[in-house]
Amino acid sequence: MLAASNWKKIPLVREGLDIDLFTHPTAAQRLVIARNVYGDDTDIVLDTFYKKGLRRVIYLGTAGAIADYQIGDVVIPNEFINRNADSVPFHKNVAQHFQPELSRLLTVHGQKKQGWVPTLFDETKDLLLDWRAKSIGSVDIEGLHLGTFAGRHPDLKMGIFFVVSDQTLGESTINETNAHRGIIDASANRLISFLIAKLLHTNL
Repeated sequence: MLAASNWKKIPLVREGLDIDLFTHPTAAQRLVIARNVYGDDTDIVLDTFYKKGLRRVIYLGTAGAIADYQIGDVVIPNEFINRNADSVPFHKNVAQHFQPELSRLLTVHGQKKQGWVPTLFDETKDLLLDWRAKSIGSVDIEGLHLGTFAGRHPDLKMGIFFVVSDQTLGESTINETNAHRGIIDASANRLISFLIAKLLHTNL
């Protein structure tokens, strides 16, 4: 998508994570895009580029639905809660500013509590049922790292979006993700297209 919009790609690493710098002839912004960042890799990537001067972050991830969300829906969380009920508020999620516009393209759940686990293996049924009873709508494995990092760096402007990839307590579980890959990809593509347009026309 970026190449189609005349962004030039410059690789930043030789091996390991896929991290590239993108520049555009008519845009002042430079984009650093890190792909396939999982778990506590998030801390390492954020810290590295924060030290290099990065102050705006947009994170796109996937989440499992606990509430009655559909595959392909987008969640904009304002709080992350772990299995011990420790909470990391994230009221400054700038993604919420885009919710009214984005809701014309996708089903968006904003200002939501999201659960956090270190691995998928920690998503026990008892934990998920307890979270659902406490109005926690979805679960992921990066959010707590993102929220904690943002809390430690108040000068960081961060927006976080999660696309629902499975219904952990519903009909479509992680075992059937491939059957729904087209729906997930379509939602992610609409979201990415929306954000690219914002990059070119606003100070995202």
